[in-house]
Amino acid sequence: MSLPKFVAVLTLLVTVTGCGFQPLHGRVSDGRSTQAVLSQVRVEVIRDRPGQVLRNFLLDRLSPRGVSLDPRWSLKVEVSESIVSLGVLKTSEATRANLWFRGSFSLTPLKDQGEALTGTIETVSSFDIQSAEFGTLSAEKDARIRALRQMSDDLVSRIAVHFRSVLERGKAS
Repeated sequence: MSLPKFVAVLTLLVTVTGCGFQPLHGRVSDGRSTQAVLSQVRVEVIRDRPGQVLRNFLLDRLSPRGVSLDPRWSLKVEVSESIVSLGVLKTSEATRANLWFRGSFSLTPLKDQGEALTGTIETVSSFDIQSAEFGTLSAEKDARIRALRQMSDDLVSRIAVHFRSVLERGKAS
């Protein structure tokens, strides 16, 4: 490795470690990890088919090794879906649509240990409206899956950030 590259890499490493950067899913000073706390979240049943799909995505992300037998947190989510037509032709036919998902969530401790987290989350996915109905239904289904997966990823990230800050203060179990 040439000297300028070595100096650049060394400078980058010193800068990153000096700024206080810590990985979200890493361990805190006492050895506890965010992933260990995430796996202790019980995801309550979410109504309707999109809710079932979202719940499955959340379970896959929160506890990839299986559901905890001793959950310490409860996650309740409510989801609503709406379709907004875009790209309207002169004949008043839509050629594109946005699929909006809006949700509210509540993460509460089951054993009075920890801080609750509530909030809202929103995601949008687009699809083409085609002349063939099957094509439109297939595109809409794909957009729904993409939107729910994105909602799941966003929600897990928010919960992980919450747990990380709680772990650093020493208040999570």
